[in-house]
Amino acid sequence: MMILVAGPYRSGTGDDPTKLQANVDAMNDAAVTLFRGGHLPVTGEALALPLIERAGSTTVGDPVFDEIFHPISARLLTHCDAVLRIGGPSTGADEMVAQARTEGKPVYTTVTEVPAA
Repeated sequence: MMILVAGPYRSGTGDDPTKLQANVDAMNDAAVTLFRGGHLPVTGEALALPLIERAGSTTVGDPVFDEIFHPISARLLTHCDAVLRIGGPSTGADEMVAQARTEGKPVYTTVTEVPAA
């Protein structure tokens, strides 16, 4: 399955770059586990962050960031089979969960819940 890994990016970080990277690392760690289990994991951050930079964003949360960050994940999710929701509070990740449920896609909350490939 192609599985969107959704977790906090900005929540609780104060936009501190070290904390933001720690959140990306947590999503990527989950993605590695899914990959090793035979799935195709994706994160919105992997697609959004390079585009945000190329589009001219100068700071997290500026208009260019907001134009791309959440919308790219929503578009990506339409092509995914499921969502793995990790981490703590996150409005954006919760929006991905709500969208997945609306689209009738499974939502997992731990890697161990994901069926074998």
